[in-house]
Amino acid sequence: MNYYMSLSINLSAASLPVICGAFRYRLLEKSLRVLYWLTVFSLITECFAFMAALRYHNNLAVYNTSAIIETVFIAMFFNYSIEGFRRAYIGFYIGLVSVVVGLLDFIFLEPIDGYGSHYFLYETLLIITCGIILFAQLIRSPGHLRVQYNPHFWIVVTLIVFYLSNFFAMSCYESWTKILGTRKSNIDDAILLFSALVNCLLASVFAFYPQMKKSYERS
Repeated sequence: MNYYMSLSINLSAASLPVICGAFRYRLLEKSLRVLYWLTVFSLITECFAFMAALRYHNNLAVYNTSAIIETVFIAMFFNYSIEGFRRAYIGFYIGLVSVVVGLLDFIFLEPIDGYGSHYFLYETLLIITCGIILFAQLIRSPGHLRVQYNPHFWIVVTLIVFYLSNFFAMSCYESWTKILGTRKSNIDDAILLFSALVNCLLASVFAFYPQMKKSYERS
């Protein structure tokens, strides 16, 4: 897959949840509105990453900087999704701590233009932990037998699978490239297509939000 085809797929997929979310925005609850703005920010990040790649031949500084801001968005999503977090403003504290951790990591531990493995591990563990807490809340809720209709369920599943897969892929990237040699582009294509699939899933949650909410509330 050539670079411009990859770019077209990436930007098109990143645009899908932004478009679907814009049509449903007034119907979305607060947590999903935060998630919507996360998708908008992600699309903007991809545009800046493209420009950085063209000019500097390295866009990792863009992705590392945006990762800190994305973690704040995700913390706020969980803040408005988990009752205990909302009452104690825990998401705000997580967001603040995440900014401090990110700044300390990229100032003292890792270069801003390199793969931020420490911060990405922190981000992944944070999402898994908050996701488990949200799952526990969903299981204890009156509609636990119809949890598959709850938008939060699919969002958390998507986030956990995406961050775990990405962390695993990027951690093993160097080893895989040595094994595959000239065919290392296959790894890049697989990561790209998986990212596109995640964006399609988020777009589906926005698009079918009214129907999912209605089905869940019937329980």
